[in-house]
Amino acid sequence: MKDKILEEIEAFAKAMGESPIEDVMHRGIDTLEKELDPIEVSRFISELRRMKSGVLETSEKIIKSKTKTVRELLNNRYTLDYYQREYNWQKEQVEELLDDLTNKFLENYKENHDYEAVDNYSHYFLGSIVISKKEKTNEQSIVDGQQRLTTLMLFLINLYHISDDSADKSDIVDLILSEESGKISFSLDVPERAHCLRSLYENKSFDDSNEPESIRNIVACSDYIKGKFPEELRGQPLPYFLDWLLDKVYFVEITAPDDDDAYTIFETMNDRGLPLNPTDMLKGYLLTKMTSFQRDSANETWRNRIQDLHNLGKDEAENAIKAWLRSQYAKRQTDFNLIGNKFHRWVRNQASELGLISSDDFADFIERDFEFYSHWYCRLQQAAQSLTPGLECVYYNAQHNFTLQYSVLLTPLLIGEPEGESIRKIQIVARYLDIFIHRYLWNYRSIQQNSMVKPMFSLIRDIRGKNTC
Repeated sequence: MKDKILEEIEAFAKAMGESPIEDVMHRGIDTLEKELDPIEVSRFISELRRMKSGVLETSEKIIKSKTKTVRELLNNRYTLDYYQREYNWQKEQVEELLDDLTNKFLENYKENHDYEAVDNYSHYFLGSIVISKKEKTNEQSIVDGQQRLTTLMLFLINLYHISDDSADKSDIVDLILSEESGKISFSLDVPERAHCLRSLYENKSFDDSNEPESIRNIVACSDYIKGKFPEELRGQPLPYFLDWLLDKVYFVEITAPDDDDAYTIFETMNDRGLPLNPTDMLKGYLLTKMTSFQRDSANETWRNRIQDLHNLGKDEAENAIKAWLRSQYAKRQTDFNLIGNKFHRWVRNQASELGLISSDDFADFIERDFEFYSHWYCRLQQAAQSLTPGLECVYYNAQHNFTLQYSVLLTPLLIGEPEGESIRKIQIVARYLDIFIHRYLWNYRSIQQNSMVKPMFSLIRDIRGKNTC
């Protein structure tokens, strides 16, 4: 087993052109050989393979890697990069992490142990954290791993409240936040979360009813941790668990030299337990191609539109993007199919054909194009859910679960045209689809998506960008 691990580490080091992971070799191998069970060893090897695949896609710049405990990691301050998704862990992911940590700790803990015994407890490997270091500001930005780090922050806040030991409380506070000139900064410094985290830290109630999804998820997960924190860890075992969590749970920290390499790694890696989705990946790709000034505005537009789509349903952001891209850009039926599978990759591969050349093009793609078509997608979904005067046929088509109608209905719409013109186009096309669907049904023909892709794609090509007169 040791030979296999060494082989993976050496291959990883060779891929980076040097051996920057001596720390992994000296600390990690002994730990893996002596203390970790086979599942942990397998997880470590899998992580190295993932890290290696990310490195091989980067340039000749050096990407450094180092093992770090939770204590070592949270002794620093981090920001979040613009392409990061919201905090969207639910109780299922939090429960899994809490159960894993609890079970691993209880495998080692005995009531007759003294505190020094924790030094001999087995380690727990919690995956990789990818950091991008900004040369100008010296900021450290989380590229991959913010879901786990945020959840660990919530764990520590809960441990702070239930701990009776003042020394332990002091240790925890130093990892949660720092204070300078009366200003509090959290270890994971995300301005929009500060008021929420401060309320949680001060054990105050927090009204999240008008907050973004990310904040609502943080509050929900904090409440879950508070209510479900295992009884077997409370009381006497608590200080042992805290020491073990801070000094025996570790990550592999990967530091990328610049944003380009950071995003390359971001594309190849997922947070533990909750894979990245194409919407997150598309956002990341588009934002990396903009100037910092454009990026802030485009990111805000994206977040607002995605939130509106999520309010319609959990899958509607992806559905809206597919409908938009198919309606405006699919030139071949293969495009239609590829957009349905991995639209973020399709956009990246077709960037020049989509006119995405300069940073202005990428900014307009979000601020103008996505803004316009996602707005109309929301209008169409609302019309599909309840009868809307003038758009009744959209509702009738939806009763047949004809989801391809949204791509077709968006097709003739032109940015900048009067709203009345857009409505007339939707009315004409929706009425045509209503007739089309019923003629198919009357002739005992299927209107399932696999049967409808070809005729709908032909229709899309015929009416794209057309006017009513």
